[in-house]
Amino acid sequence: RELLESLCTYLDDQKSAKKILEECLKERLPLEDCARVLELRFLKEKKDLREAISEEVQSYNIAEGTSEEIASFLKSLRGRIKHGSNMGN
Repeated sequence: RELLESLCTYLDDQKSAKKILEECLKERLPLEDCARVLELRFLKEKKDLREAISEEVQSYNIAEGTSEEIASFLKSLRGRIKHGSNMGN
């Protein structure tokens, strides 16, 4: 949820994007569906949702002592997003 909220800041019409996201969450749509609705806003503004996600994920700090599995997953995720992998679609 926090990731989706932070993605709204990448859009020119942040207020509208946040309102739409709030409506999706209020309707208890799955987060994946909320992300798809938000992606439509990105497309409307001719912006790349995956690039915004990549920037957000890159900002996550991998703390010392984090399990090797989590650290490996985050590093892998960063690479897949950066290279435009379809992430399950």
